[in-house]
Amino acid sequence: MIAAADSRSHRYRAVIGWLVLVLLVGAAAFWAGTTVSRPEADPLDRPTPSLYTVVAGEVGRSVDVSVTVAWPSGRPVVSPAAGTVTTIDVRSGDTIKAGDRLLSVDLQPSFVAVGSVPVFRDIGPGVRGADVEQLQRMLGTLGYQVKVSGVQDAASVAATKQWQKDVGLPSNGVVRRGQVTFTPVLPVRVVVPDQVIVGSQVSAGSTVATVVTGDPTFTIALSQQQTSLIPQDGRVLIPHGSVTWEGHVAKSAQDHENGGVLWTVTDTSGKPVCGNDCGSLPVPGPTSVPASVVVVPPTKGPLVPVASILSAADGSTAVVLADGTQRAITVLATSGGLSAVRGVDPGQQIQLFGETGS
Repeated sequence: MIAAADSRSHRYRAVIGWLVLVLLVGAAAFWAGTTVSRPEADPLDRPTPSLYTVVAGEVGRSVDVSVTVAWPSGRPVVSPAAGTVTTIDVRSGDTIKAGDRLLSVDLQPSFVAVGSVPVFRDIGPGVRGADVEQLQRMLGTLGYQVKVSGVQDAASVAATKQWQKDVGLPSNGVVRRGQVTFTPVLPVRVVVPDQVIVGSQVSAGSTVATVVTGDPTFTIALSQQQTSLIPQDGRVLIPHGSVTWEGHVAKSAQDHENGGVLWTVTDTSGKPVCGNDCGSLPVPGPTSVPASVVVVPPTKGPLVPVASILSAADGSTAVVLADGTQRAITVLATSGGLSAVRGVDPGQQIQLFGETGS
């Protein structure tokens, strides 16, 4: 029985061996057949790269923002007398200087002059004091011959009479309380409150105007997300009428009220971007005006798609021309998927990578 079992096992192994041999031979024959019968690849069947024709143009990008213009808090100008406002001789935003007429109360005009001592009495012959000195300084500024002594002497009275005659006041040498209003600094810009109109009643010491002695500030409020999109060193362009003011971010501070950042914009010397045109801005403000921050400065040159540019490990860049040769280029600026470059000419064709033609 053992011999019979061994004989059957030997036959099984022989059959399995023959089957394996047959399979190997078949697989080899199939591989050889397919290899011999496969035709060589036709070069004409290779994908054709997409081509782009270089054009001349300009790239650049700006982000629109809102600029807040605000003037410093003003000092009040008070009425030296009670009565009815009969004329208002300035408009909000006007710049006033020594000797300018501000308004009239009960037909009595009031002129402005520099001084820290308020009006509290009539100034006539022989009167002495700081208020007399302030009056004399105004007369001297206006060109009248007077010595600043603080004493209303004969020469000062003569100068006062001539000034009164020139401005239409009774020429008696006595400046009545209310005919001159003193303010610490001149020239200044003036703001007339809305409630002060012709016909309104004012009391002695009530505010009839506000003077602004500083320069306007220009600020941009940004969220934290916006600051990641807008470069702080970008130029700030503020259109104003037929001109455009140009500034830069001079200071950045946390905007604790809104949880963002507050940029202060000035010109390159640290002065207001409005320059000599600040007088055209509304007072007192604040006022919001449109502006833009230059992210990518406008740059002209041959334009190529970013997808056509090869970058090497050493930082050099190149494009591949239509015939397959590489051409070194210099990238000048990039925006919106296009780069202004130097190294190729408008009209040349270059290959686009990652795209093929039909």
